[in-house]
Amino acid sequence: MHFREYPLEAALKEEYPFRFVIANNANAAALGIYHLQNDYTTVVCHSQLVKGGRGGQGIVVDGKVLTG
Repeated sequence: MHFREYPLEAALKEEYPFRFVIANNANAAALGIYHLQNDYTTVVCHSQLVKGGRGGQGIVVDGKVLTG
């Protein structure tokens, strides 16, 4: 089984009594920023890696991470 196929959220829920959100770094940062403030209903976070030339965006609207 490859990493992307591993049911990480289910495995964590079995072991711990917490709610989990599995997200990439930009989505996780945007979600964290959203919950640390009360002024905005939409938060966008851009992540640009120093090496690798790849970037990513995390977008949260009304407390939900937009994916796709």
